[in-house]
Parts: sequence; C-alpha cells; structure tokens
Amino acid sequence: MDIPLEDGDEITGLRVVHSPGHTPGSIVLYAEELKAVFPEDLVHEENGKLYEIPHQYSMGPGMNREAGL
Repeated sequence: MDIPLEDGDEITGLRVVHSPGHTPGSIVLYAEELKAVFPEDLVHEENGKLYEIPHQYSMGPGMNREAGL
C-alpha cells in the first residue's frame, strides 16, 4: 500500500467507501457524478491516474467497460 485511505477520503474525484468482507481493509470507489461504484480490484493507480486492471486478470474486460469503467 502506497497511500493509506480512510472511509470518506477522495482520490481523483472518487470517494473511498470502506467495504469489509471481501478482504481485510477492502474499499470501493464511488463516482457520485456517474452514480457508479468501482470495486478496488478493477482499477489501479499509476502516477496519480486510475487505470483498469490488465485484461489477463479479468474474465470479462469488455463487460467491465460496458459497466462504465
């Protein structure tokens, strides 16, 4: 972990929402303008920008995009 995040923090316009149960410390990112929720394992950060996960780690990258990612 490079940046500790707390419930309610904002990162690049997305609000951090603590979502325990998947793994310890799990979060989702909420985009209020889009009314969309992104599970933490669908995006990653590089140099301050968010990107979708590499396609080899997703069973349906096209479905991720259709869902708004």
